[in-house]
Amino acid sequence: MVRGPFKGAGFYNNEMISSIHSVIANRFGKAWLILSFFLLLHIIDEALNGFLPVYNENVLKIRASTGIPFPTFAFAYWFTGLICADVLLLFLSRYALQGKRVFVWLAYPFAIVMLANGLVHLAGSLYLQQWIPGIITAPLLLYGSMNLLLATLKMTTSKTITVNPAL
Repeated sequence: MVRGPFKGAGFYNNEMISSIHSVIANRFGKAWLILSFFLLLHIIDEALNGFLPVYNENVLKIRASTGIPFPTFAFAYWFTGLICADVLLLFLSRYALQGKRVFVWLAYPFAIVMLANGLVHLAGSLYLQQWIPGIITAPLLLYGSMNLLLATLKMTTSKTITVNPAL
């Protein structure tokens, strides 16, 4: 007879599965919280370093050359909107820490958009050969988004562990 938490080679009992899912959900929730906090730092970085005038100027050039109606923003609306969105993400961290399944699926677009945001800041700085507003915290967005993507991937594959009913 096998003693301990393992009932057989490669199989876990219900208590072990619950413990594993708790650890994975905790990692996922922390990754969500960290990326939300890094986004807050990024918003402040952009606001303090004049991102919006650079953005609006480039959007007007893109509009003139392509006709695509990208939006321009006034500082108050832009800053308030981003802060409100990030406060909501930080508030939702409590549910992500509980491992709620809906947040697992929301995490993919959140992490992908933040990864793209960080990459655009880095690529823009390389292309222009100067630091653009938001570049200071762009590596944090890259780290946080990759961390959340990995934790989310772990959450989506963690349910494949099954208990052998014969044991």
